[in-house]
Amino acid sequence: MSTRHARVADKELNDKHTKILIDLLQRSDNKICADCKKKDPRWASWNLGLFVCIRCSGTHRSLGTHISKVKSVDLDTWTSEQIESMIKWGNQRANTYWEAKLGERKPIENSMDTWIRAKYEQKLWVDSGDLPDPSEIVVNAIQQVEPTVVKEKIESPIIKDISKEFGLLYHASVNNSIEKKELTSPIPSTNISHNQQPSVNTTAKSERKPAAPRPVSAVTTTSSGFRLDLSSFQEQLSGLSLGRPSSGFIPQAPPGSNTSWTNFLVNQTKPSGST
Repeated sequence: MSTRHARVADKELNDKHTKILIDLLQRSDNKICADCKKKDPRWASWNLGLFVCIRCSGTHRSLGTHISKVKSVDLDTWTSEQIESMIKWGNQRANTYWEAKLGERKPIENSMDTWIRAKYEQKLWVDSGDLPDPSEIVVNAIQQVEPTVVKEKIESPIIKDISKEFGLLYHASVNNSIEKKELTSPIPSTNISHNQQPSVNTTAKSERKPAAPRPVSAVTTTSSGFRLDLSSFQEQLSGLSLGRPSSGFIPQAPPGSNTSWTNFLVNQTKPSGST
């Protein structure tokens, strides 16, 4: 039974190997299958040091482990020896050896099994019979990448477009706010001298004191001398209810209004059905 320390060490090593494989797949020559040239290969022949797609990996398995030893990038556990082989080779170096005499010929879609067997089992297009050291293989200088962990910065075009659009909206909103301020701001006087600064009223509306109430002596009165305030108004209403004459501030009720009101009260107090 393995100890906890050993299990943690194995997990850390596996995570490290997975990261190296993912970084190797970011190289331009490893982004396509070494045989059929389809995108995003997720399998590998670790002894040949090349990445292949899932369909081509099945043909590699049929070749036998004496020719090709296949592992999954995502599902299998890798050893340090296997990772080292993938770092040293890669699709470009491997194909430089296995397809040295291939020329312009390309694989046919419906005959990939025959193509892979001719390439690795029969060695039809190799330059020499013995597998050389990968460091001795000369590759294209433009595409050559040192056998180390490669990191490529990938920018999403969708995010870039959104950032551009957001920038345009931001500058447009700023320009609109500046134009509104220019339209609403007062025009400075041309009589102000160059060194003289215009005075600005800094008193806020919320800080202004409410106006003081008018004194009692300033209350408006009518031509008959009756004051126009609430207490006087109530006083005259009480006088009118007691039968006192009107001062003119409140008009006198028309003749017969008292009788109409009395008749209304009498009618309301009569029992229903009486005449």
